[in-house]
Amino acid sequence: MLCLLDTFDRLSAKYDEPWTKKRLIKFSKKLPLSSVQIKIKTDNANGLILNGYALKDS
Repeated sequence: MLCLLDTFDRLSAKYDEPWTKKRLIKFSKKLPLSSVQIKIKTDNANGLILNGYALKDS
């Protein structure tokens, strides 16, 4: 399982490198997932959600 957490603090604006939908799509192609869906869940496009089904090992 992979979990990415982008925390917010006083220095986040200086060091923040937010992911774009394009970058998340590229990343998702490297994961063992099927039926991948990527959604934008906020008005400012700052909330990306990746959903997919894990592929079983053969």
